[in-house]
Amino acid sequence: MPLSRRRFLRNMSMTGAAVRIGLPPLAAMFNSNGTAYAATGADAAVQPRFVFWFNGNGIPERYWIPREIGVD
Repeated sequence: MPLSRRRFLRNMSMTGAAVRIGLPPLAAMFNSNGTAYAATGADAAVQPRFVFWFNGNGIPERYWIPREIGVD
């Protein structure tokens, strides 16, 4: 079944458009050796970053981290 313009646009709004459109360009970020282009050159040193984690909508952290490891 060919993918029509209407079906493509409808599916973009119903599913993750970033996953559907954004993942194929990842292959263009690697050279023939499998090394990322960003990891080569003089600026390959890792810069310090600041990460801020916010649990919005009143969802406590205990719902995201399991208490025990094993089959659920």
